[in-house]
Amino acid sequence: MHRWLLLLCVAASCSSEMASPPDDPCALKPVVAGGSAELGLGSSFAPVVAGQDVELQLGTQGLWMFIVNARARDMNIGSGDQEGVINVAALNESGQQVSLEIGCRVREFAATSGGDLQLTSPYLLPLLPTSTPGPAGLKVTIRLDIRDGEGRRAIDERAVVAHVPTQGP
Repeated sequence: MHRWLLLLCVAASCSSEMASPPDDPCALKPVVAGGSAELGLGSSFAPVVAGQDVELQLGTQGLWMFIVNARARDMNIGSGDQEGVINVAALNESGQQVSLEIGCRVREFAATSGGDLQLTSPYLLPLLPTSTPGPAGLKVTIRLDIRDGEGRRAIDERAVVAHVPTQGP
């Protein structure tokens, strides 16, 4: 009986010394004031003007997609253990999501010559197969959400008109 009690005590003390799992970077934290985000498009970041026409790119799996980029200010994000968490979605005029549900992603940011922090590689945002734009285009709002490890959260969203590339004669 004493051996079982001793074994139970040892097991209990070992379990309390086990390393706790790392924090989930996608878990929502209390929001801390500060930080701003700017939505851009393309590999090198082109600012998005509300209402602009945007040509979609055809992805390798046959889905039309936006090539999204982002900049942030006054946030503690970078590379390594200071990567930022982003969530990007495209919504139709009714507020329904028309992009694939990808969820949050941990991504690296690097300082630009102007002092902003920019994604080191673009974010590919594919549309649902049922959301391919018609001849008049598809009005969508691209929503960008950036968070840092200290709880700062910055959101930017822009309404655009998505078009598939036109075919030549």
